[in-house]
Amino acid sequence: MSTLNRLIVSAIVLAGTSTLMGASSQDVSPETKQQVQQVFKSLQEAYAQRNVEAVMALVDPAFSEPPHDMLKQALEAGFAEDKPAMKQWHVLGTTGHEQTLAVRVAETTQPGSGNDSPKTTNKLFVLRPHNGSFLISAMYTEADPNQFDRQAKVYTSRKGRFSLAVPAGWTPVGSDLLNSMVADSVTLMAPDLESKVMMGVVQLPLKLADDEVGTAQKGAQADVAMEKQMTLEHRVFDQGPTTVAGKGAYRVVTEFAAKETPDVKHKRMRVYVSDHPMLYFFLCDATGTEKFETLRPQFDAIVASFHLLPVEAGLNRQEALAAEQAKGAVTGRVYASQEFNCFIAAPEGWEIRTSPNPAHLVEMQYAKGKSIARLIAAKGVPADRLEQVVDKRLDTVKGIVLDFSESSRNKVTLGGTPGIESIQTYRIQEMGTFHVKEVTCVRDNTYYLILCQCIEPDDYAALEPDFDRIIQSFGFTQ
Repeated sequence: MSTLNRLIVSAIVLAGTSTLMGASSQDVSPETKQQVQQVFKSLQEAYAQRNVEAVMALVDPAFSEPPHDMLKQALEAGFAEDKPAMKQWHVLGTTGHEQTLAVRVAETTQPGSGNDSPKTTNKLFVLRPHNGSFLISAMYTEADPNQFDRQAKVYTSRKGRFSLAVPAGWTPVGSDLLNSMVADSVTLMAPDLESKVMMGVVQLPLKLADDEVGTAQKGAQADVAMEKQMTLEHRVFDQGPTTVAGKGAYRVVTEFAAKETPDVKHKRMRVYVSDHPMLYFFLCDATGTEKFETLRPQFDAIVASFHLLPVEAGLNRQEALAAEQAKGAVTGRVYASQEFNCFIAAPEGWEIRTSPNPAHLVEMQYAKGKSIARLIAAKGVPADRLEQVVDKRLDTVKGIVLDFSESSRNKVTLGGTPGIESIQTYRIQEMGTFHVKEVTCVRDNTYYLILCQCIEPDDYAALEPDFDRIIQSFGFTQ
């Protein structure tokens, strides 16, 4: 939940596509097209040289999708591999709105190792003017044609089990980063290439309240609290319960400025919809607060069009979404993943299940309380960056929680592989106090994190032996 909140509150995004833009898009001059070609030529050269700084020099300091620091970290990790994947870009078309450009690009990725064939994906880059040229402001993936019915203007997600209407002139796009963290998401970009609705679904790590409205309220207010920590001139305008798709929901409207661009005000309506343990979120952003009232009817129409699709007989919604994402299977009390070459077991008194959140391979829930344990994994992380990965992750945690304290950090082994153990305490507004034991390791360029969180009023001293059993049960299949 914490990574999702950081991603949500830092995502002041821009995007668009030449093929779907509304009437407000404009053709661009031959000179501008030449400047765009130069941006991608420079990007190609920087990538070929594995030059992180040269790539970042082409990126707007307020780059938002993925967040600027995450992009740099991903580049550093990718370029550090012995045979990094290489990319090529071919510009398919460029349109503009005022000074912002929407550039449709075919991106071809050649895997650095193995026998995989090159893969080409249509991407949407947003460029903004800077010192007589352009810098990259955001990167998105075009919506899958199987998900977006252009004639009916309806976006349907099988993974997330939802559908919603897309207003005329708006463009549905995908965020690779967000979709790597939540069960599914879509961003609907307004014709101005700045305002948007970001919508997605995530599984909550714990039950926040006894009813749907209370759960949605606590989720939304926790998000607002984190947003306040990370932005400037933050104000809450109005909030209250509502109903969406027959489910209890909660709405909050805020105004703020991003720290990277303090002169630009944003007004956001967030709506959280609870279908426990799944939480569907809408972030409706107007870039330039004066646009909010104009866009409000469209924001409201998008939220009102939201529809939950039925799931397979015999499954609840969490199980159906988890089945779409599963990278392994649970047998008895043991989870094993061939894809990630690992296994882990739940002790007595803990429930174990696969998770719909993509980075979470498996999760365990303490049957007599609120506490949880999760196995998280990601590929493409060199082993020599272990300490840097741990530092970076905990820096992120510090930025979004309250009263963070790391009481110890030690070198350990995890499944026979060198790792780092960290013990922490912190608070998350509306969720309570967390006492955490986690162990991280990297093997074969794959990052593994066992995250054990004791949530008060559960007793950490009583649960620590279970946490140790979970950690000690972890191993590699080969």
